Amino acid sequence: MNSIKSIILFSLLFVSFNLSAETLLNKSSVSELVANVHKYAGIKDVDKVTSYLTDDASIVLEMPQNMGGTHNLNKDQYKKNLKEGFAATTNYTYDVKDIDVKISQDKRSATVTNTILETYEINGRIISSTAHEIFTIIISDRTLKINRVYGKIKPENLVVTTSM
Repeated sequence: MNSIKSIILFSLLFVSFNLSAETLLNKSSVSELVANVHKYAGIKDVDKVTSYLTDDASIVLEMPQNMGGTHNLNKDQYKKNLKEGFAATTNYTYDVKDIDVKISQDKRSATVTNTILETYEINGRIISSTAHEIFTIIISDRTLKINRVYGKIKPENLVVTTSM
């Protein structure tokens, strides 16, 4: 009887440990998610990019007035905007720098900051922008997902030129 109790206790501890281990964030898993999001953004794969968002994700994009000002979007609106934007652009380049990952003390969320450099051509104009981005990653259904995105392009970080 004692051996059965020991096996049950060991099994409960093992299962309990695995549940905790699987539902805690670490720098490696967060960095992998971040790398994937940026990889798919760079190749304009909207479905892959948005697959990393929770269904109730909040996206705030603060842009210069000539780009529409501040946009508060949900996941579906963001997906629609990305599709339309990517479809209208050519000669698209995308680069990321200054990635910083901070894991919360309880290891159940992470905050990622980075700088996005984009250049694209649209309607005969070349647009280059530098955006500061902050997003929050949480555990949703045992999977890492982004539930908040904040991006800001300052007017001085937006350059528009005429293509030749």
